[in-house]
Amino acid sequence: MSQPEMMLPDLPPRRSLPPDVRKRLRRRVLGRRLPAGRVPSGGVPSGGAARAPLAAAAAVVVLAAGGTIVAQSTQGDPDAVTPPSTAQSTAVSSSPGDSPVTSLTPGATGGEAERCGFGGGDVRFTLGLAGRRILVTRNGRFCEFTHTTVAHDRPQRRSPGLDAAHVVLAGTVDAARVGGVEITDRQGRTVSAVLRDGTFAARLPDQPPLTSNTVAEGFRVRVLDHDNQPIETVTLD
Repeated sequence: MSQPEMMLPDLPPRRSLPPDVRKRLRRRVLGRRLPAGRVPSGGVPSGGAARAPLAAAAAVVVLAAGGTIVAQSTQGDPDAVTPPSTAQSTAVSSSPGDSPVTSLTPGATGGEAERCGFGGGDVRFTLGLAGRRILVTRNGRFCEFTHTTVAHDRPQRRSPGLDAAHVVLAGTVDAARVGGVEITDRQGRTVSAVLRDGTFAARLPDQPPLTSNTVAEGFRVRVLDHDNQPIETVTLD
């Protein structure tokens, strides 16, 4: 029995994807598991089974000597985020000379989320600071509150210039696949992030002057599996 002839429309000449489109697609592609120690070029798995483990958004909080805060969220693939677990505090600073960030807590308590007008599941993590806390939501919103005030503005619009800033970069990864996160700053210095229950934070002191528009630009996030093998490397922009 003969098959009907398939008619194809006239198609334009084949051409390569623009670099920015290719980059977005690579962030979303589902990847097969490779043998330990093997990672494709670019550090992004390819093929068929596991989601890219990097957080959908990495929240960057810049802390200046005078207490000014600039915060910015770099958006990505929302399907790559693992929901935060029950709240557990992870110490980020242990001495007076360190950054004033005192804790990193996955999610938020119901009372804190309610004070900020968020649902309990909206908050990805909470940064504890000296005398205040910042809640970071899944869609890049921020809420800063103290014992007496609540601020719903977007902190990244404050203070266009900062000197001698501390940068705390925090986000969420797939805890089942990720065993470590390393952050490299624009000067090439690398630090290991604190990682607990899929939420990470890294303190990078003595950063050059930053602006609210480029606060996250140039930082490199390297994600490692539980055998300390690289899974993915992404440069924030």
